[in-house]
Amino acid sequence: TLRILVCLTSSGLLGTVICNVLLAKAVSLTSPLLTNLGTTLQIPLSFFADQINPLSRNPVFTWDYVLGTVAILGAFVVVAAEGDDARDEREEADAEESRTQ
Repeated sequence: TLRILVCLTSSGLLGTVICNVLLAKAVSLTSPLLTNLGTTLQIPLSFFADQINPLSRNPVFTWDYVLGTVAILGAFVVVAAEGDDARDEREEADAEESRTQ
């Protein structure tokens, strides 16, 4: 019916088109590695959402979930910090080059 068609169309637009546009924008603003790690953060965030959701059926964190979450968060922080350092170095080099010209 019309309601199903509207639901499928809106799901397709929100789930694929807008997601792909935002992903492409994120890659252009940061880097492919940082964007990929950022999207991987959805997994630990969904674990956390299950934990605080009163309607979920008794979610339990085991040590491997916690270890994986710490690894993902740690990798994201390290890559983001390295990206900031590299960007600062490029900006300084560009500024130095423009001063010498």
